[in-house]
Amino acid sequence: MKIKFRGQHSAEEVLESLAAIMRMFDEQYSVLHFNDIKISMTMINDAGEEVELIDASTSEVFEVLEVHKSMDDESLEDSDDDDEYSYIDLELENDDSGRGTLH
Repeated sequence: MKIKFRGQHSAEEVLESLAAIMRMFDEQYSVLHFNDIKISMTMINDAGEEVELIDASTSEVFEVLEVHKSMDDESLEDSDDDDEYSYIDLELENDDSGRGTLH
């Protein structure tokens, strides 16, 4: 399934829309998990210019960011909440292929 956002959207609008879509999938279709999510976007700054993320150490452009969910985090296992959360440190690592990884 593809989800398309047409036109320019703020980060807050995208988050709200995605949250609403995920709630709908859960409430109407009992879809609780997602696999292999791909998002393609063009980032725009305050001046209306396209921007790219650059690795400060290599000056390479991040072309792909990969998000890895880690369930071995002790803080997740000890949580008293009914909801399951995954935490991601926003540390970007870039390899020679222009792929960045969020940890």
